Amino acid sequence: MVNRNKPTPIDCLDKPRSLLCTVNALSRIKEQFGANIIAWDAAAWQNMLSAALRESDPKQLLIITREFLHHEDPALTVDQLGEMVSSIEQLTELSLGIAEAYRKFFKMPDSAQNGAGGAEDPTKAQTQLIPTTSGQ
Repeated sequence: MVNRNKPTPIDCLDKPRSLLCTVNALSRIKEQFGANIIAWDAAAWQNMLSAALRESDPKQLLIITREFLHHEDPALTVDQLGEMVSSIEQLTELSLGIAEAYRKFFKMPDSAQNGAGGAEDPTKAQTQLIPTTSGQ
């Protein structure tokens, strides 16, 4: 019997929801970004999530969130999702939820083991997701 990936619960939107990374979600994200995100390691995910927060342009984050919510609400739009998010704390929770759902899909270990390129599991880097003013 195949072990099905379990959704990652989040409680920072209009109601409790769950993120689920699926092959179809990854395929739709690839079509929109033009990048093979299936090949991304933990460092690539961390860079994208951090950039979305640091640059105050969370559209990529909202697109990924929408695709990971598709299993429970296929009609949800990026605009609707954006209207539900009104704080950096919500964006941070979404970032951590996305990283956890991605980790579950690829069966990455819970412990901060190094992946390709020596990157740590993005779910362990919560403090790095909050924007800094140091100009990095």
